[in-house]
Amino acid sequence: MSMMIEDLKGKVTVKQFRKNGWLPAGHDGEFRYTHCFQSLACQVDDRGNYLTGLTEEEERYFEKKMRLEEGALSKYNRDYWSSFRIKISKDGKTLDLSIPSEAVEYKVLCAHSLVANSEAEKIDAPLAEYVLTSIEQEAKVASANAKIKKEAYKLFDKMNYSKMKAYLKVIGNRVSEDTPGEMLESEIGKAIEDDAVSFIDILKDPHFDMKVFIDDCKAIGAIVKSGSKYSLKGGDIIGYDIDETISYLSKDENQEVFIALKSKLDVKEKA
Repeated sequence: MSMMIEDLKGKVTVKQFRKNGWLPAGHDGEFRYTHCFQSLACQVDDRGNYLTGLTEEEERYFEKKMRLEEGALSKYNRDYWSSFRIKISKDGKTLDLSIPSEAVEYKVLCAHSLVANSEAEKIDAPLAEYVLTSIEQEAKVASANAKIKKEAYKLFDKMNYSKMKAYLKVIGNRVSEDTPGEMLESEIGKAIEDDAVSFIDILKDPHFDMKVFIDDCKAIGAIVKSGSKYSLKGGDIIGYDIDETISYLSKDENQEVFIALKSKLDVKEKA
C-alpha cells in the first residue's frame, strides 16, 4: 500500500467559492440557492480516458475496499465512470477520507479542472469554481492573510501625502493637487483590503519612483503611450513596454533625455 493511499485521512470539504456575480453578498442565491445541488462528473481527456486521479495501485486498493470487480475503477471503464457523480449542495460537501468511496470522490475532485486543490491554489486557478479545503487549511490561510495585511498597514502608516498620491498614480488613479488627505487614505485603505499583496509589491518595487516619474510625464504630454509602447513627444520610441522604458531612462547614456523630461515637469509644477 503506497504512502499516497496511507496519507488519505481526515476530513476535507469541497465548496463553491466563485459567486454568481449578480446577487448581493448574503443573498440566498449568492453561490447557490438552498436545497439546490450541482453534480460534478468525472472529466475525460482528449482521448476519451476518464481523469479519475487514481493510480493503478489505488484503483486495485479501492476496488477491494469497495468490493468492486477488478478493473471497475479503471480510467477506461465507461460503464462505471459515465454515471459517476459527486453531488454538492449550497454548503458544499464534506468527505471523510477514511471511507473508501469518499476517498475516491476526493481523488476525482483533485483531478477536476473546476476544483482548486487548496485555499492557496484557488488564487491562481482561473477556471476553478470550487475549492478543496479543511478547517486547518482555512486557519492557515486566514493567519497568513492577517500577517500580510498587518505588513501592508505598517507600510501605509509610513506614507506621507505625496507618497499616497504617488502610489495612486502608479495604480492608475491620479488625483488632483488639492485632494484631501482623508480621501487618499480611504482609497489606499480600499486597495489594501482588495489586494494587500499587490499593495506591498508596488510600494517595495525598486522602480516605484521611476514609474511615478513616467506617469507624471505622460500627464503633461512629454511622454506618449500608445498601447504598451512609450514615446517622446517628438515621436522617438523609448520603450515597447514599461520595463524597457524604465531601463532606457535609467541608463547613463540617456540622462540628457531624463533631465530634459524632468525640466519639463519642474516648469509645469511652477506654472
